[in-house]
Amino acid sequence: MRLVEGSRFGSYEIISLLGRGGAGAVYLATDKRLGRKVALKILNPEIADAPGVRERFVAESHVAASLEHQHIVPIYEAGEADDALYITMRYIHGSDLAVALAGGPLDTE
Repeated sequence: MRLVEGSRFGSYEIISLLGRGGAGAVYLATDKRLGRKVALKILNPEIADAPGVRERFVAESHVAASLEHQHIVPIYEAGEADDALYITMRYIHGSDLAVALAGGPLDTE
């Protein structure tokens, strides 16, 4: 599943692609119900039927949603729409962890 700017996924409108990996993609999107930007992680539907993949994705959403810490991105919603599993979380503007770590270890502050 490849979404483009302006397309819809459930109640979300896609703004741009943030990243793609083997399991799926993360998009910057607008939650049309609440009018806020979110990071929308969508599991690749082509792999969702592989043994254990769906269960692991759901478990990931439950574990992530149960964590509350200032350094952990909060989960807003998890579910299924347009025949794909998804997780939405707070969108945090900036680079990814690989870019942040390229300069060496992070300061503990």
